[in-house]
Amino acid sequence: MMVITGNNKPNPKKIFPNCKHIIDYAFTIKDRHYFQFNDPLNMPYDRAMKALVYYKEVDMNISREVLAQHTTAFDSVFQKAQMNIDDLIELKRLNNLLKERIELPKEPDLMYKLAAVVFFDQFENPDTYEFKYGENKIRHWKKESDLKSFFLSMPLRTLIPYLDYVGENLITFSLMTEKRTGIYMEALSSMQSKG
Repeated sequence: MMVITGNNKPNPKKIFPNCKHIIDYAFTIKDRHYFQFNDPLNMPYDRAMKALVYYKEVDMNISREVLAQHTTAFDSVFQKAQMNIDDLIELKRLNNLLKERIELPKEPDLMYKLAAVVFFDQFENPDTYEFKYGENKIRHWKKESDLKSFFLSMPLRTLIPYLDYVGENLITFSLMTEKRTGIYMEALSSMQSKG
């Protein structure tokens, strides 16, 4: 990731001439320039609503899809004709794993999703957000920039203040979070298959 300064910096007014919001250059990865709105609280409605969805996921440290799997796993136990002590122990375990997620460092994949809405490249329409295009952007970021240099850059640190506290431990925390997520997903899958 690189931040271009001075006269070589891409001019957002030339790239997005019809945008009614003030846009600032943020960073460059390989051949793509990324931008953001000057005031994150003043962005087009569609993009703002999708950013809010992802911000909530980052705040809770769980995606909507995983939370839905969690409730499905609980429902599968409650639909049984009879519950036994093993079912109750497994429900308690799942609940503890969910509580743990709240305390874990933020999951990088959730932070990537939020960044994909907030930062847009020169080929996007800044007024809207397309999920498929966002997924492609995230793949590009992961391929062209390592986790540490991507998330510890200035624009991302402003977006997600938590990153200021993680600093050099980002990779260690990410590996730990990934391992705990695997355990949690395995427990959810196991519970659903027993239902």
